[in-house]
Amino acid sequence: MALQGKRISRRTLIGGAAALVLALSGCGLRLDRDPEVPALSTADEVRNTVARILARTEADGTDAEVVDTLAAAVGPEWAPPRELVTPTPTSGPDSYTYADGLHAAAEAIVTRFDDLDSMRAVLADVAVGAVLHLQQAGDDRAEALLETIRAVPADRPDTDAGAAPSDGSDTPAGEDEDADPQQQALTAFAEACYQGSYAYERTAVLVPADAPARQMMRTRITELDVAADLANERLADAGHPAAENRPAWQIDPDPASAGAETAGAAYEDALITRIQPLFGDDVQAPRLGLASLWQSASARAQLGQLQTLRFDITDPATATPTTEG
Repeated sequence: MALQGKRISRRTLIGGAAALVLALSGCGLRLDRDPEVPALSTADEVRNTVARILARTEADGTDAEVVDTLAAAVGPEWAPPRELVTPTPTSGPDSYTYADGLHAAAEAIVTRFDDLDSMRAVLADVAVGAVLHLQQAGDDRAEALLETIRAVPADRPDTDAGAAPSDGSDTPAGEDEDADPQQQALTAFAEACYQGSYAYERTAVLVPADAPARQMMRTRITELDVAADLANERLADAGHPAAENRPAWQIDPDPASAGAETAGAAYEDALITRIQPLFGDDVQAPRLGLASLWQSASARAQLGQLQTLRFDITDPATATPTTEG
C-alpha cells in the first residue's frame, strides 16, 4: 500500500487498526455489538400482545368504552426504538371486531396465565372483564375460556421448597405479628369467603324463591364455601392453622334495609379486596385468585351491577418493559 510516496507494511496497518479500536473503546464506543434491546419478560410479552389486539379492535358506543377501559388497564404497546431495531410486521389481523377482540385478548392471557412472572392481578382482571363482556354479547366462545378460568389446579405452596411447619400455636393469623404474607392473605381470604357465604344465606331468604337472584345467591354460597376450603388446604400445606368459620358474622350493609341486590354487590366489593393479594409473588395462589375473581365479577353482573374491571390498580403496567435478569 502506498501513501504519500511511502510504503506501509501489512503489520503496521493491522497494528494501527487495532490501536484505533482500542482508542475508540476507551472513549466509550462499543464496536463489538449493537446497543442492547431489553428482553421482554413473559408478562410483558402477554401485555404487549393484549395491548396490540385492543388497539386494533373496532367498536362503537358502549362497546368502545369497554375496549378503552381494558386498553387503559394494560397500557400501550411497547416497541423498541427504531434506531435499535428494524421494524418488523406484527402478527395477527390488522383489525378485530368487538367480539373477536375480546376473545383474542382474553385468550392471550388465559392460555399463558400459568407462565406469568408479574402483573398477574391486572392481566387476570382484564381477562375476566373481556370474557364477562363476551358472555354478555352472547358469544359461545366465552364458555371455552371459562373452563380454564374456573379450574383451580394445584397452584399450592411447595412444601418441599422450605415451607416451615406450624409450631402448633393456635394463635389466629390475624393476631400474629410474625405471620408471613402467604398466611395472612390466605387466612383473610378464607374468612372473607365465610363471611360472604353467611351474608348471602341471610340475604337469599329476602328474595322470591323463583327469582334468578335467589338461585345466584344459593350458587354463590356454595362457591364461597368451596373457595374457603381451598384456601385452608393451602394453609395446611404450608404448615399454617386453618381459618375458622363463625356461627355468625357481621353483615354490612343490612340486606333488609339496603335491598338484596345492593347488599350482594357490597359483599362482592368487600371480597374483592381479599382476592387481589392472592396474585402476589409471596402468596402463590394465582389460580385460586383467577377463579374467585371470575365468580365475584359474574355474581355482580347477575345482580345488575356489572363492572368491567374489579381491581382498582392505578399503575398496572408501563410502556417500558421489565427485563429478565
